[in-house]
Amino acid sequence: MLNPDRIIENSTDAFPHAIIKDFLDKNFSKKLKNEFPKKITFIDSKNNAGRIHYNPSFGHTLYQSILSSGNAYSKLHNYIYGDIFIKTF
Repeated sequence: MLNPDRIIENSTDAFPHAIIKDFLDKNFSKKLKNEFPKKITFIDSKNNAGRIHYNPSFGHTLYQSILSSGNAYSKLHNYIYGDIFIKTF
């Protein structure tokens, strides 16, 4: 999932943060792009998260639907919210 050749740049401009270039493996990025829901899916989804531009977050019905499909988004979500991610960075 992660690109082993990713480039991490640290910055303190405005606030301390890191920029990770080429974070994801190209094949995994393609899977995410191909599995991304169509715009109409967001428009038809009830905006119960109260966020702008149909932007769902964890707990939102659409977000949970995307995760439950067992696709690349579920894999990414589980990684980002898992211990390995924290230990990696």
